[in-house]
Amino acid sequence: MGKLASLIDQGRYADLKRLLEQEPISSILSEWKNLKPLERLVVFKLLSVDKALELYRKADEAEQYFLFCGLGSQTIAPILENLSDRERSLFIEIPKNFAEDMMAELLNSQGKA
Repeated sequence: MGKLASLIDQGRYADLKRLLEQEPISSILSEWKNLKPLERLVVFKLLSVDKALELYRKADEAEQYFLFCGLGSQTIAPILENLSDRERSLFIEIPKNFAEDMMAELLNSQGKA
């Protein structure tokens, strides 16, 4: 189990968020493929908006679609339901313009296929 999965498994979301702020996207992506789908959404929603967009842009089309479909907070409800309000606030709300950028990039990549 990698560092990211281990912190998720232990419910150490504040520590995970700090780690994600320090790690370059390349390090995050090296562990990304070994994460379960719910773990990927947790990591994505703990990233800063800028890093989340960078990760999204480096993902393949299938992963972009997965992340786009996972934007709503309900997609990580099993994680959020047992957290305090302070812990829930660690997870980003995707701004509307960010979601629009994600959709445009996804549609653009489909148009190139």
